[in-house]
Amino acid sequence: MSKSIKTTTKAAAVATIALGLLLVGCGSDSEETKPAESTTTAAAESTTTAATTTEAPAAEIEVSDAWARKSPMKTTAGAAYMKITSPIDDALVGASVDASIAGMVEIHETVMAEDDSMKMQHVDKIDLPAGEAVELKP
Repeated sequence: MSKSIKTTTKAAAVATIALGLLLVGCGSDSEETKPAESTTTAAAESTTTAATTTEAPAAEIEVSDAWARKSPMKTTAGAAYMKITSPIDDALVGASVDASIAGMVEIHETVMAEDDSMKMQHVDKIDLPAGEAVELKP
């Protein structure tokens, strides 16, 4: 395969599996869930941007140390945190869960606003360097 052909792996399946198992449902009475006892892996689908598509073997994305909690701000929102490791250079693009678990799922980061306050900002993708654990943390 040519180096100019960009290979992307759809890791949204990882977020779907992990968040589907871990997200605190809106309005839940639980303050925090316990850390996951096991590691979750999901086969990621590989696609290419070439005119002809060559099917590549699926890579195993690993999700570990996953946990979730209700928002400390007394809202109906919750949050899930985890470490994601990919065996290949990859990117997490989007996230979704079953609507019965959570009405909406978004990936955010906390940034400093111009008025020196902290605010949440939407993240389009999270780069997953090969073999390095990327931590989604509070």
